[in-house]
Amino acid sequence: MWRKMSLHCFFTYNSSFGVREQSSTLRSQMRRAQRRRLFSIRPLLLCVLSVGIILVVIFIHCQQSQTANVATAALWQHNHPYNPQLRQKGLVLSSSAPHEHSGTILQQTDTTGLQTQFAIPPMHQFLPRRDEDDEDQDSERYHNPSLYGWTPDVYPDPLANPIRCAIAYLPETNMTDGLRLCDVDWVLGGIYLEAVANSLHNFSEAFSNSNRWDVSAGPVTEVAPIEPPEPWTPTVDLAVALVRKMNLPAVLREGSYFAYEDEDDMVNDAAQIFARTLHDAWWKNPDECSNVSTDINNVNPADCHHGDNGILIFLSIQDRVCFISTGSEVSAILPWWRLDHIVASMKPDLRRRAYGDAILQAIKDLSRMLEAGPPTISDRLHDFVARFGVVIAFAFFTFAFGAWGEYRDRRKRWQYAEQRSRLSSVEREKASMLQQEYKSRCCPICLEDFDYGDEKQENVDETTSLGSWSARTEDDTEKESLADNSKRVDRFGIPLKGADGKRIKMLRCGHIFCESCWRQWVHSGCGNPCNCPVCRQDVGKNPSKRSSRRCPRSSRPDPAGRSSEAISTHPSYDAVARSRADAGSARLVGGGREAGERAPLLASREEESESSERLVGETYV
Repeated sequence: MWRKMSLHCFFTYNSSFGVREQSSTLRSQMRRAQRRRLFSIRPLLLCVLSVGIILVVIFIHCQQSQTANVATAALWQHNHPYNPQLRQKGLVLSSSAPHEHSGTILQQTDTTGLQTQFAIPPMHQFLPRRDEDDEDQDSERYHNPSLYGWTPDVYPDPLANPIRCAIAYLPETNMTDGLRLCDVDWVLGGIYLEAVANSLHNFSEAFSNSNRWDVSAGPVTEVAPIEPPEPWTPTVDLAVALVRKMNLPAVLREGSYFAYEDEDDMVNDAAQIFARTLHDAWWKNPDECSNVSTDINNVNPADCHHGDNGILIFLSIQDRVCFISTGSEVSAILPWWRLDHIVASMKPDLRRRAYGDAILQAIKDLSRMLEAGPPTISDRLHDFVARFGVVIAFAFFTFAFGAWGEYRDRRKRWQYAEQRSRLSSVEREKASMLQQEYKSRCCPICLEDFDYGDEKQENVDETTSLGSWSARTEDDTEKESLADNSKRVDRFGIPLKGADGKRIKMLRCGHIFCESCWRQWVHSGCGNPCNCPVCRQDVGKNPSKRSSRRCPRSSRPDPAGRSSEAISTHPSYDAVARSRADAGSARLVGGGREAGERAPLLASREEESESSERLVGETYV
């Protein structure tokens, strides 16, 4: 008795475990389908992300071109950092002391020799005195700028102190009027300083509406003042400031920058603070703006707008940084990407230490761009492609590979589903018999009615099956219409075409679909394409034989129970399968019966459990 109870519990546990295993298998299949769908969508997500990045880059590019006070900073490196500094034209060096720091740019003897030649006062006379007992933390900025670097607050103004800016000793005295050029460390030298001053003079004559250059050239009676053109355009002034070195800690402390940034970023930030501070200081003249007159010839618009129409070229030699600062009125003509082109054209001359040629080239580029006017659409497009062409190409190829991968996966999925659901003639006949019982009137996916013809379809089927084409009735037109309708269904009464006008897709379980709906179901990834969307039966062949071979005979469940359950529950069981199941159950379950006696079909769970218990008991005993 204990053995029977244990066997009964064992079989009951196996039955419940089989149901749970079947449900867990279905859930695992759904999870695998979701993962496959996610993997197929991932390339498209990457493509969408790349396109979004490109759109963000385009938006930033358009926004930065409209911002005010746009400036550009760029670093360069010398081609020969360990060679001594190359002498430029007009640069007089003192032979009293040997060159120190020959591998660097800073040459203290250059400044000493030029001060001796032009009788320039020493630098410390222009700086505030520092008491020896002063222990302030900011006292370092009052040291010699040639040693510690310059700061914007001690940098001289060329209009207020032309001697210290080295423009008071130019050959033509009229060039110093209104000239914003300052070379405190004598980086350019005599000849290059004069050439840069002439270029600034020509620039002011070309892009200035004021008459200061003509008045300074001679009497008013000899040279008439230039009248503003119609319509009046604002003045564009250009300034140049050069230093050998910036005092980075002091400059960054003024701008509230921190020392944990990258070194190149710190240099760029310091150059930006230095240039913009000079930009605001050199073009700020409240005295002239307070006496605004109605006569436009007596007012300098550049002074009243505080540098909105000004351009400042800042160059630091030892820091190897160049920064161009523009006002808000000029930023529409000189956006940041145009300033990048200007700095890029200066780099070859800066690398070979031809600083004068670099500034002259920058002035020429600025004049050319101002004459050309605001950038056109073709200019913007050319610059955008030059900057972000690699990113766009990468995004395009990513999108192409993602689309190709998605197409390949869909094609493979469709081919696999079609190959698996292909029916032979016998299987199609069985499926047609099942569909004849189901009598589906519409597609289960799109819910569109199938094309069965008119209401006389059943009469047409009987007429075609009996072969009554030889004996025509008197109503020939009615028979012709019936014949046309008969072409829409087969001999089982199943429509030949779906709602989309294509052939019907029939599965092994007997359910039919439109060809387009079935293809969409396979491509959508909403479910397992190997299962029927209606009954979830496998569209391929039944793998019961292969699974039964893998299972040991002692743990194999009762085939009679499976067959009886399939007969009572599954709608796709036909007469042929029923007869085969009956024969199999008679052979397996009726092992203890006499020869030729057939075992009855099991109709309930209790009988199934009793028969299975008896079978397992016989096996173990």
